[in-house]
Amino acid sequence: MPLTPDKKWTTGAGASYLGMFFVAVVCLGGVGGAWLDQKFHTSPLLALLGVSLGMAGGIREMLKVLKENAAPPKNKIVAGAASNPPEVEQARGSASRDTADAAERDPSGPSSDPGA
Repeated sequence: MPLTPDKKWTTGAGASYLGMFFVAVVCLGGVGGAWLDQKFHTSPLLALLGVSLGMAGGIREMLKVLKENAAPPKNKIVAGAASNPPEVEQARGSASRDTADAAERDPSGPSSDPGA
């Protein structure tokens, strides 16, 4: 299904958000770690730790956003879902009607009489 213009905009905005967020947290971690390295004379240990924590935070945010925006599988049938294809809904409705009609015709259940 082609993306509509508004979907293209939101997809682009989401992608740029993730990119900017990732760069920002990695840079902040690196700068913060470098500052702490100068303060405690531990160069480059805390800068590397800051960059690593920034990358972990960026990956965590990326996975969260991807999980929130993940599209459900197109061929999966979900009971009661409004997004099922019309032919599935129609088939489900006719099967329910057939079962209900059979119960109305013979409420006692199946009979052992072959002539019935």
